[in-house]
Amino acid sequence: MKNNISVAARRDRFVHSCRKNLSFSHRKIVVGLSGGADSCALLSALCVMRNRGEIDSIYPVHICHNLR
Repeated sequence: MKNNISVAARRDRFVHSCRKNLSFSHRKIVVGLSGGADSCALLSALCVMRNRGEIDSIYPVHICHNLR
């Protein structure tokens, strides 16, 4: 049977998980990105939190080491 949970519901569940498990001592966040699905999902969740006013700024950082 196919999973019928909407994308918005999945995103909201992930945002809730991020809010619960990440420690935000400051309202400016630097997040390292690999470009993979997991880091892109984290950036998306942080953007939702920023849009809701929970954090002020997000600074995504990507460094290409040419390892692949």
